[in-house]
Amino acid sequence: MKFDAHNLRRFEALAQTLLQTYPEASASRTRDCIQIDYLGERGVVILLTPDSVEIRMPTTEWTQGSHGPAPSSCLKKRHDLNDSESEIRLSIQEAIAERQGQFKVCPYCEEEFPPEHMAEGACHGCAEKHLEIVF
Repeated sequence: MKFDAHNLRRFEALAQTLLQTYPEASASRTRDCIQIDYLGERGVVILLTPDSVEIRMPTTEWTQGSHGPAPSSCLKKRHDLNDSESEIRLSIQEAIAERQGQFKVCPYCEEEFPPEHMAEGACHGCAEKHLEIVF
């Protein structure tokens, strides 16, 4: 994401710094918000606004029962824009570690899944097949 080097607002400058720190991240923006996605569902979502920086955990919301999954995120920590970059980066690293620790191995297919894609200790597909759970 390119920024005009002149007249950067604080949140835009911080977003630029974070994108340099995490070059694999993707970013999108609206007039007053920049969203940085880092490491997909195993990482974090960082929302920067003129007022704050939110460190968010990726998740899935089941909007229409099990047939309507929608990517979403939930708040982990909110920082004021005056907080130091090191505090913000530490929160990012803590959130990544927490999110990656949430993944569990399905005992049937032996693949890893986040908690929102598991039921009774199995992934949704294996829960239907082996545990007769209907979604």
